Amino acid sequence: MQRIAFIFLHALSSIQFWLSRRLTNVGKFVLAVLVISAAVGIDTDLTLAHQIFTLLVALFIFSFISNISFNLNFEVNRVLPPFVTAGETFQYQIYITNLGNNTKEGLLLIETLADPRPTYNEYLLPARTKDKSKGSNVNAYRRWEALISEKMNGDIKEQQLPKLLNKHVVEVSIEASAKHRGHIDFTETIIARLDPFGLFKTFAKTSTRQTLLVLPKRYSLPALQLPGKRIYQHGGVTLAASKGDTEEFIGLRDYREGDPLQHIHWKSFARIGKPVVKEYQDEFFERYALVVDTFTKAGANNIFEEAVSLAASFACTIETQENLLDLMFVGAEAYTFTAGVGQLHTDSLLEILSCVRACEDKPFEELTESVMERRNCLSGCILIFTTWNKARQQMVDELTALELPLEIFVIKENEEATKDGGTGYHTLIVNKMPEGLANL
Repeated sequence: MQRIAFIFLHALSSIQFWLSRRLTNVGKFVLAVLVISAAVGIDTDLTLAHQIFTLLVALFIFSFISNISFNLNFEVNRVLPPFVTAGETFQYQIYITNLGNNTKEGLLLIETLADPRPTYNEYLLPARTKDKSKGSNVNAYRRWEALISEKMNGDIKEQQLPKLLNKHVVEVSIEASAKHRGHIDFTETIIARLDPFGLFKTFAKTSTRQTLLVLPKRYSLPALQLPGKRIYQHGGVTLAASKGDTEEFIGLRDYREGDPLQHIHWKSFARIGKPVVKEYQDEFFERYALVVDTFTKAGANNIFEEAVSLAASFACTIETQENLLDLMFVGAEAYTFTAGVGQLHTDSLLEILSCVRACEDKPFEELTESVMERRNCLSGCILIFTTWNKARQQMVDELTALELPLEIFVIKENEEATKDGGTGYHTLIVNKMPEGLANL
């Protein structure tokens, strides 16, 4: 039944998309009247309904045939910004060149984005979960619409084009909006012409594949005094993110008793006849872990998105000119990305956060292990949780036992009663994030 429902919804959405694209508002109204007249016309005594039906069918056929000959040879160059922010409008430019020999006017510009319909596996995934509040499976059509909404990231309106002179370039400014973080995938640019009755649009298409990065939305954070102090970082700032004993080389010096043999610079030893060792630099500086809980439960997509937005807000706010910030989360594996001196720029962390997805097939303990591996080099941790349970409490207890300063943020759907997590514990409510952050 799931397969049949998927095929039906896939076909139905194709018809809806074709009608919404090809018909104007007038055309949609005429089509609705045509359907009504066809239904009423079942009663053969109502000759007026038969006449209306016949007239509208003839009108549709004439409108369709009148646009068959539309042909336009054109070239498009789209200039996109480097990135945009979720939930905000943005502008970009399109340069259209009419390569034909005739001037064209009264045309529309339509941008086509990637097909947002889910695959069969994507469609099945939510069906395996139950809506606990109702005790029943989520309605198939609503699930389909929700999945399309998640994947349809851009909203770009049709644009009226100026007159296209032959062999001339026309610049058009497009206003669009990004719905959520991720990517907006452009596939085609369409120039459409209306039929004489304004019912149908006929298309001339050209492939213009491009991708635009959409960063997570960010919140304004108050001035926070992050906990912790400077920590000894073996190997110095430049290579502090490395694992093992990798250090920052700063020069050569004479051998002193007790220096390890692996630090001897053998080429210099051979040249001057006495042992010379490589000297390395170790430094003290502040280093924070920004830990994002990607283990979200079904139906908590809003909570997860707010968690990512909060992480992005911290990534933009924490000063990394003299400090290091480790972004840590679990996806296909446990990831750690370090921003700061000699490491990634803050913009890189935002790009990473724009593509973070919920983890559904791994235990929460993997995140705990990843954080504990770096505990000795951390000045403090910012923990962003999508729920509060025994596993999260255990992580906090282990880090607290090490006397590691913590700032804990738990994001919830509503203001349900919760147990106070102690100092540094903050509860934030979806749809009330700015107010909650302002009270920190």
